[in-house]
Amino acid sequence: MPDSHAAPGQDLIRYTLLGRMICDVFADRTNPCAVVNIGDWFDMASLNTFDRPGSKAFEGRRYRDDIAAGLEAQRLMWAEVAEYQRPRRGKYRLDIDWHYLLGNHEARITRAIESDPAKLEGVMSLEDLTAGSPVPWTVHDFNRPVFIGGVAWSHFFTSGVMGRAVGGENPAATILRKQMVSCVQGHTHTLDFAERTAPTPDGQGRKISALVCGYYGEYESWAGVQTNALWSPGIAVLHVANGGFDFEWWSYERIRLKYS
Repeated sequence: MPDSHAAPGQDLIRYTLLGRMICDVFADRTNPCAVVNIGDWFDMASLNTFDRPGSKAFEGRRYRDDIAAGLEAQRLMWAEVAEYQRPRRGKYRLDIDWHYLLGNHEARITRAIESDPAKLEGVMSLEDLTAGSPVPWTVHDFNRPVFIGGVAWSHFFTSGVMGRAVGGENPAATILRKQMVSCVQGHTHTLDFAERTAPTPDGQGRKISALVCGYYGEYESWAGVQTNALWSPGIAVLHVANGGFDFEWWSYERIRLKYS
């Protein structure tokens, strides 16, 4: 699940559609399955340090509203899964591992606490992101890569020692060149895929892949028309084997038409 930036005032129907898609994609699967939230599920505009408190852009933002929006998005998605899981004859119950990789927008909470611990420590916490959530997340630290199925997952991979996210014209190829293992990241809101062949003792080679997995949010006014047009709204379905993967891309329009 790419960056989705749930925020107050949004129509969160995309999370209901996401829940329906998850049930459909994993129906009748008996092999190990996982749902990976790549991070930035919460937008956390109230902690945006790029907008000055007191400015027009900042007016009306509240931490509790940001948290409520992200938790409501989780409940909407899970309501579809819970409905599917109700006992029904001849239906396979979903057996899914749920992973939540914190993104840089969630990490705003940590940065805010560190900037003013006397006022904010104990008032806000990363635990707020899942408090009361019905989703059985395994939560992973921001930008600590997690290996699932032999593939490395992180909100983003760094381009070098300065810790900046990989970007540029072909980020997936750059990630493969730097990490030398199959990888999936979010963060840029674009869609990009690269595949290379790693040598093996038998001479047959082994495919390694990298995916930058798009976006699942709404139009962002701060980014402008041209930047929004570069983003790829949708969900990636990966088929993982032998440390690599191929993938299906489900555009948001495809998801909307199928599950509305």
